[in-house]
Amino acid sequence: QALAKAFEIIGTLEVIRMPQNGIRPPGIEALATAFVRNRNLRVIDLNDNTITTAAQKLASAIEK
Repeated sequence: QALAKAFEIIGTLEVIRMPQNGIRPPGIEALATAFVRNRNLRVIDLNDNTITTAAQKLASAIEK
């Protein structure tokens, strides 16, 4: 969740790659909120993390 706060502040990121980091649903939800606020993101790689219940929030964030 600390990274999510940093991603909200740094609005110039275009690529985020965080595969296999053990991020669980609460962390994914926090990241999704940050992703909505970061309009420059073009690539989000969360491969092999536990997204399950946070999938809808993440999908909505990516859609925007």
